[in-house]
Amino acid sequence: MIRGKQYVVDATRFRDGSLGTELCGSSGEIRPPEDGELEEYLKQREQSRGFGVSYSNTTEFLNYLRGLKENASSTYISVQVRERVFAVPDAEVTLVGPNGTLTGTTSSDGVANFEGLVPGQYHAGARKEFYETVPDRGPGSLTDVEIPISGACAQARVSLKAVTTVSGLVRSAQGAPVPSLILELQEIRNSPAAQDLPDTIVGRTTTAADGAFRFPSVSPGRYYLGTNLLTYMTTSQIGRTYYPSQRTKDGAVPIEVQFGENTGNLVLTLPDFGPQRNIRICVVDPSGQPVAEAQVKDGFERGMDRQNVGTLGETTTDASGCVVVQGVERVEYVASAILRKPGNPISNMFTDSVHIPPGEGPVEKLLVLKVPPVGTGPKQ
Repeated sequence: MIRGKQYVVDATRFRDGSLGTELCGSSGEIRPPEDGELEEYLKQREQSRGFGVSYSNTTEFLNYLRGLKENASSTYISVQVRERVFAVPDAEVTLVGPNGTLTGTTSSDGVANFEGLVPGQYHAGARKEFYETVPDRGPGSLTDVEIPISGACAQARVSLKAVTTVSGLVRSAQGAPVPSLILELQEIRNSPAAQDLPDTIVGRTTTAADGAFRFPSVSPGRYYLGTNLLTYMTTSQIGRTYYPSQRTKDGAVPIEVQFGENTGNLVLTLPDFGPQRNIRICVVDPSGQPVAEAQVKDGFERGMDRQNVGTLGETTTDASGCVVVQGVERVEYVASAILRKPGNPISNMFTDSVHIPPGEGPVEKLLVLKVPPVGTGPKQ
């Protein structure tokens, strides 16, 4: 908004009592209408159900709002059906309210409109084969909406999730089951405009004792299956691996998920990352004294290629100021530590990150806490 100008705000009151602008409303600047503008606005609003069309002026717009009480405009509810952020077409939609139970079907953009309604409370629902409804929880319900007066409109949203599954087994290079490994499904984008967006992980799961895994709700599409697939963080102990047994996307086989068809019997075979190795990390204060209860976690080195970097997880030093974590010999790691000061986070002490390169046998690294810079402590 611009200082000195006048505006009309078309707002709605949510269940928690707060106010927000109406999604299908007519907020805008109050200004004198140009010749024929009001008539064109009303025509466009009728044709577009009000979405993307706005108009405000001093007299005619206020008369338009008063006309809502006299049924001068269509009274309707628009129901959006989404699976995550994607429209769900051809979904069966129900709208329960003073008019009874009304039914409709979503268009290609995942929207079903219900017109000729009377004021009152309405509840929207939706269903489609191979999907199930995501419960609408918390304040500000998206499935329960209100038409306050005749001529008004409202927008409801119903969330669905796919019931299609992706499952299989993870085996080591020697053929043994791999338990407790975090796996990811990474969406493969088809649009050139989306290629530069950050990686999108749509699901994570952990392998069972026998190496079995299952993603319970996967939308139709194409995905990479693997571990440590993100370029900006690590999620498992081993290096990045793509199905069926690739270190890079070159040669990786996409997982094709179709409507209503479970994808199973996949076998992800890990490259040989070598045997387990103990990594002992000790934390000391600036004077060299061991520090207990320091949090040891993954560190960060600018410019590092995370292709072969694993995670050490998060753990805490014991009374000796040390902790032993597990890694594998042919993967590198980056570790750092923090000593938190309860009630005074500005005085937390940190260490620099230390690089742990691949190597054979156990290894030990020392992390030294730094005194917070002068002036960053609490003010007296």
